[in-house]
Amino acid sequence: MYVAASHFSGVLYADTSGRIIDIISPEEDGNKVKLNNVFINKSGRIYVVSEDQSRIYVYDENRKFIYKFGEKGGSTGKLSRPKAVGVDDRTGRSYVVDYMRHTVASYDKDGKYLFEFGGLGWSEGWFQHPVNLAIDSKGRIFVADLFNQRVQVFNSW
Repeated sequence: MYVAASHFSGVLYADTSGRIIDIISPEEDGNKVKLNNVFINKSGRIYVVSEDQSRIYVYDENRKFIYKFGEKGGSTGKLSRPKAVGVDDRTGRSYVVDYMRHTVASYDKDGKYLFEFGGLGWSEGWFQHPVNLAIDSKGRIFVADLFNQRVQVFNSW
């Protein structure tokens, strides 16, 4: 079991009895990073979201760091306040919900930015502060849209 524990600046890895086995604690410039979400894909890769750093940190199934992606900013290709990440296991693409930019950004299996969709709005395909997402086995992306009070469903690309 993995739990993002922002007050520990890490992701706790625990067994089924709740005993902590390991802590994943990314660092930037020698400082621990505050984390707010974690996702594990089908092959066991661990994706850790840092809203403060506007990055996703990726670890292998043995909790060893592989790479990070995401760049802080308010324009296309950058992240302002990422809240959640999901992975389409069929393609390896990552999708990241950005709360402040009202978008979902897509990255390839190596963390290279591809495109984004959404934006601030009330109509279908637009968001008002998306907060989470899930991707099913068919590649459909379910986005929890907080202030529009709905879940929108998209086909992956």
